Amino acid sequence: MPAGTAGLRVDSIALCYQVRTLDKNRLERVLGAVQDIGLRLKLQEAIRFQLDL
Repeated sequence: MPAGTAGLRVDSIALCYQVRTLDKNRLERVLGAVQDIGLRLKLQEAIRFQLDL
């Protein structure tokens, strides 16, 4: 995603094949959020594929 997308300051990549769980207590702050519904659906589809759901 280019900088400015999802509220991020730098270009970013979502690595949907590297799913990792984290304890919410370890997260300090929100860095960004995907507002574009089309992009959000593509990310969800990629994660579902990786988790074989």
